[in-house]
Amino acid sequence: MTTRWMGFIFAVGVAVLVVTPAAAVPSERLDVAYDAERREMRGTLDVTFESAPGTVYFLLLPNLDREPNPYLSPRSIDATYPAGFSPSGLDVVTVTCGGEEDQSPAPYRLLAMPPAFQTYNLENTVLAVDATSPSIRIEFVTTVPRLASGDGGITDGTFTWRFGWFPLLVEDDGAYEERDGVLVHGEEGAFPLVLPQANVDAEFALPGDVRFYAGADVVLDLGLSEDGTRRVRARNESSTRSLAIAFGAAYDEYELDGPTPIRVAYLRGHENTARLLATYARDILAEYESRYGAYPRSVLTIVENPNTVGDAFSADGIVWLSTRFFTHRDVLLPEVLHRVTEYVLAHEIAHQWFGVGMGVDLDAEGWLSEGLAQYASVSTFERAHGTDEPNLIDVRGEGIVEEYVSRLFGYLNLREHLIELPYLASVWSAFDEELVKPAADLDYANETPTRLYDKGYVVARALAAAVGEETFDRALARAVEAGRAARLDSALLRSLVEEESGVSLEEWFDVWVYGAGTVDYSVRIVERAEKDGVHQTTVGVTREGGTVQAVEVEATMASGAAVRLVWSGEDDGSAKGRSDEGSAKGRSDEGSAKGRSDDGSAKGRSDDGSAKGRSGESDGSAKGRLHDGSAKGRSGESDGSAKGRSDKGQGDAQGELVFHTPSPVAEVTIDPDHRLPDRDRINNHAPVKIVVAATRAAYPLDAYVLSPTTSGGIVLSRLDRFELALGETSATVVVRQGRDVQLSAAAALSSVGLVGSFAYGVTHYEPIEIGAPGTTWDAALTITGSAYRLVSQGEPFYVARLAAVRLPSVTTSRIAAAAVDLVSGGSARLSLTAFNELRVFPGVYLQGTGFLGFSSGDIPQTLLFDFGELVSVAPPPLPNKLSASLQLEFPSAEGLPYNLFNLAMIDGQCLRVYVAGGVGWTSVGRFSTTSPSVEAGIEEEFDLSTLGGLLSLSVRVGVAVPVTGEPVPAVYVGFSL
Repeated sequence: MTTRWMGFIFAVGVAVLVVTPAAAVPSERLDVAYDAERREMRGTLDVTFESAPGTVYFLLLPNLDREPNPYLSPRSIDATYPAGFSPSGLDVVTVTCGGEEDQSPAPYRLLAMPPAFQTYNLENTVLAVDATSPSIRIEFVTTVPRLASGDGGITDGTFTWRFGWFPLLVEDDGAYEERDGVLVHGEEGAFPLVLPQANVDAEFALPGDVRFYAGADVVLDLGLSEDGTRRVRARNESSTRSLAIAFGAAYDEYELDGPTPIRVAYLRGHENTARLLATYARDILAEYESRYGAYPRSVLTIVENPNTVGDAFSADGIVWLSTRFFTHRDVLLPEVLHRVTEYVLAHEIAHQWFGVGMGVDLDAEGWLSEGLAQYASVSTFERAHGTDEPNLIDVRGEGIVEEYVSRLFGYLNLREHLIELPYLASVWSAFDEELVKPAADLDYANETPTRLYDKGYVVARALAAAVGEETFDRALARAVEAGRAARLDSALLRSLVEEESGVSLEEWFDVWVYGAGTVDYSVRIVERAEKDGVHQTTVGVTREGGTVQAVEVEATMASGAAVRLVWSGEDDGSAKGRSDEGSAKGRSDEGSAKGRSDDGSAKGRSDDGSAKGRSGESDGSAKGRLHDGSAKGRSGESDGSAKGRSDKGQGDAQGELVFHTPSPVAEVTIDPDHRLPDRDRINNHAPVKIVVAATRAAYPLDAYVLSPTTSGGIVLSRLDRFELALGETSATVVVRQGRDVQLSAAAALSSVGLVGSFAYGVTHYEPIEIGAPGTTWDAALTITGSAYRLVSQGEPFYVARLAAVRLPSVTTSRIAAAAVDLVSGGSARLSLTAFNELRVFPGVYLQGTGFLGFSSGDIPQTLLFDFGELVSVAPPPLPNKLSASLQLEFPSAEGLPYNLFNLAMIDGQCLRVYVAGGVGWTSVGRFSTTSPSVEAGIEEEFDLSTLGGLLSLSVRVGVAVPVTGEPVPAVYVGFSL
C-alpha cells in the first residue's frame, strides 16, 4: 500500500484540469535546473494564452506530500520510503505577468484543494493568479523525494516524475469557485481529473553524467556547459497532455528504426530484454494504429524503472516497465515471463490512445482509461496467442522444470484468470459499484483497481459483444480523436457507439456504466425427443439482472460437434438458427471441425417450422443483430428456434431454445466465449461441467475440478469457494459464502472410531481511514466457533472452541487473539496472544510477542501447551504457559534483487536478533517453583521468487543459544510458501 496520494492518482496516470473544447491550447515554456545535492528542481514556467485569462489556477501537487500520511502504520510508510519519510513540495518563489521586457508582479494567493485525492495535507496545493496579460511567469522550486515506488521522485539513484513536477494549469470551465480558501468545482464537490493539454517546450540543466529521457517528439542533447552541467531540450511537435521525464547515470540505450522509432532506455546488462521489448512494441503500435488511428507522437520511448514490485506506468510518448521485467523474466525457465511482459507493455502503450492520450476525467470516469486500455491490450494479446485455451505461460522444450511448470501453471489464461476472475470475486464479495463515480463518493475504495481495470474491461468487452467488435473499434477510434482534441466522457462514448451501430444504448449504459448492475445467465435442458433420426432438445435459458442483450447458446453433441443459437435476452424474444451462405458448419472442441450427421444430412426448421435443410445445402436461416435484440444463430448441423416465456421478476427474463441435431445433445452452454460479465458461471452449463485435472492443474471459472491428491485421494473443488477432499479413511470440506463466512468440516477413521471437526467462521470488515477519499474496507476481526472429536492417549474426547483474532492492516501492525476451549469431562483452557512493533529507525523495528495460556481441570495431553517457538531449550508440553519474545529487525541490504545461479531471485532479506523465553507449570500453586527457559538467537530471512515471480517462498536460517542451562547452540532452517 503506497503512502502517497500519487499511489492513487498515478495508478491511472492523471493530473488535474477541466478542458474547455473551444479554448485555444496555451503554450508552456520551461527552463529548469536540477540540483542533485539538494534534490531540488529550480525553474521558471512561462504560460502564454491567446488573451488575458483573468484569474488562473495552477495545481501544486507535490505539496500533497509535504507530511507523511498520519493514518498509515510506520511499516506501510517504510514500504514507500525505505530510508524514512522524504517530503516533496512545490514552492512558488515569484509570479509575474507581461512579456520579457515588461514583467511586473502579479497578485497571487495559495489555496487548498478539497479532499478529492486525499484527506490530509491539502493546504497550499492551489496557486491562484490574477493575470493582467496573456503571459504568466512562475518561478518555482520542486523538492524531490526519495522513494521506492519509482515515480514522483528518486528511486535507486534514478529520477522519474510523470505528472505534477511543475505547476499544472487548471483551465476554468466556469464551475470553479473559491470558498473559504478552498478551490472547489461545482456544487457536488467532485474535482475533475483530466490531463492538461498544452504546447510544451522545456530546457533542462542536469548533472553531466546522466542520460535524459522524456515523453517528447524531440529530445536534444545540447552538450556540457563549462561547469559540467548537461543541457537538454525536450519539445513536442503538437499539443500534449504531459511532459514526463526520467534521467539517471546507469542507463544505456537501444533504438529500433521504423515508421515510429522505438527507443528503449535500460539499466546496464539488460540489452537483450530491451531488444525484445522494442520488437514487441513495433507490432503493438502497428496493431493499435490499424484499429484506433495514428500514434500521436513521433517516437515511443520505453524506460526501465528501478522499482522492484513490478509496477508499470505511462505518459504521453513514454512507457515505464519495472526492472522486475528485466531481472526476473528468464529465471529458472527461459522465456517464462515473455507473454506477461508483452501484455503489460501492450497495456501501457494502449494509454497513448486511452487515458494519457486523451482528455478523460479519471476521478469519476477512470474506466475510460484503464478499462479501454485493458480492452485494447487483451484483444491484441488474444489475436496473437489465442482466446480460450491456456495462453499466458508458453512452455517450450522438454525437461523436469518444463514439465513442472506446465503441470502447475500451464492452465493460466490472461483474460480468465488475471481479469475476469478478480471481477467475479469483487462481485461475489459485495464490493462492486458503479464505473462512473468520483473517488470521494466510493463506497468500496479498496476495490478501485478491480473496478477500473477489470470491471472496466469486462464491461467494454460486453459492449463490443452487443454491437460487434469492428463497430466498437470504429467508435473507439472516433472517441480517441475526440478525446485528443477535448474531453471524452461516458456519455460521448455512448453517442459514438450508437452512431456507429444504429442502436440505442441508453438502458445498457444505465445498467453497466452508471449503475452497479450485475447479471447471472443460466441454462438447463428441459426436454429431449427424437423423430425420424433427428434429435430435438429444448433448452431453457434465464437471465437474472443485467439488461436485454443477445447471448449465444452452444449445444455440443455426442459426436463432439457443436452448434450455436442466439437468445435475444428478452422474455418474448426468439432465437433462430441460420446457415452461413448455405453451408452448415459445426465446431469440434477446438472450434474447427465440421459436423455431419451419420448420413450426411441435418434437418432444420425455418421461422414457421416448415423448411427443411440438409448439411452443406441448408435453406433455413434466420438473420439478426446482437445489438438490436434480434436473434442471430449459427448452425453447425442444423438450425433451430427459441421461444420466450413471460418474466417472473423485474429485470429478469426466461426463454427457450430448440435444437435439432443428427445426434443427441450431450451438453449445452450459455455464453461459451465469456463475452458477458456473468457473475456466476457455474450454472452456464447443463449438466454441470466437471474438469478432470489428473496430470495438470486447472482453475476454470465455470466448472468444478476433480483432481487427485498426493496421498491417493481425490478433490472436488470450485475456485476458492468449495473444496471436498476424499481419502481412503478421511474427508474434508470447505465452503466459503461471500467475503465473510466460511464453513469447514473434517472427518477421519481412527483406532477409537470417527474423529473430526466442524468450524463456522465469520470475518468482520470495517471501514478504515487511510487518508484516501471514499470509504475503504478491510478485514478487521475473525470469529470462529468450532467443535472437535479428538483422541488423547487412546481415548476420545470432545472440544468446543470459540476464537477471535484482531487482524493487522495498513494502519496498524498490532495483532491480538483469544481462544476458549471447553473440553468434555469439565476441563477448559484459555489462550491469549498479542503482537506489536515499534519503529526505531527507518526499516528497523523492535517487535514483541506474548502468549498466556491457562487450563482448569484435567486437560487431555493433546491440548497441553507446547513451546514450539523455542528452538534450543523447549520445555515439555504443560497445562499452563507464559512465553514472550523480543526481537530487533533490520531492513534488507542493498543490491537486491540478487540472482542465485538463475535458479531464483532474492527479492528481500532481513536480519533479526532476538531473545525469547517461556515457562510452564502444572497448577497455580507451582507457578513460582518453575524455572523459565530462555534463549538468544540471530536469524536471517530471505524472500525468494522463481519462475518469473510465479512461485514465491521464504527461507529462514538461524542459530539459537540457551541462556539458561547448558549453552549448546541449535541451528534451524525453515521454509514457507
